[in-house]
Amino acid sequence: MSTAESQPTTTGLAPRPDRVTRLIVTDEIRALKARYLRLLDTQQWADLAALFADDAHFTLASFGEPIVFESTADWIAYVAPLLGGGTTVHQVHQGEIEVGSADSASACWAMSDYVIPAAASGRDPFHGHGYYTERYRRVDGAWQIVDLKLSRLMLNTGIG
Repeated sequence: MSTAESQPTTTGLAPRPDRVTRLIVTDEIRALKARYLRLLDTQQWADLAALFADDAHFTLASFGEPIVFESTADWIAYVAPLLGGGTTVHQVHQGEIEVGSADSASACWAMSDYVIPAAASGRDPFHGHGYYTERYRRVDGAWQIVDLKLSRLMLNTGIG
């Protein structure tokens, strides 16, 4: 079987994308995630919002009950005042990217963030670790994030 052919699955579902498609999609998803991190850290809220599908869903699961947002506008309205005016560094590592088709993918990313809120916020700085679990789809040629879940494993507060 050449790399240009779809590889059949044993589950009876749609054929798995060929190797070249998987490599291209994987690279495009990595670029989308890098853009997400840059826009989040540089507080470019409108450009960040544009990375999400119209029906995007968000879950922030730290400790206690998860915080769920059913729209990008609600998520941005929560995140922008929380991080705005402060300094953040978000990094992801070791992305496990699964390509479902030429237009769909999912990933799990190990993450680390360092957040120094604006002084006026009264919030303590923190350094966190956990995972992003995400689903993506290509719409009109552009990849969008459909579902984002941030699960924290550790949160060190009061650092500075």
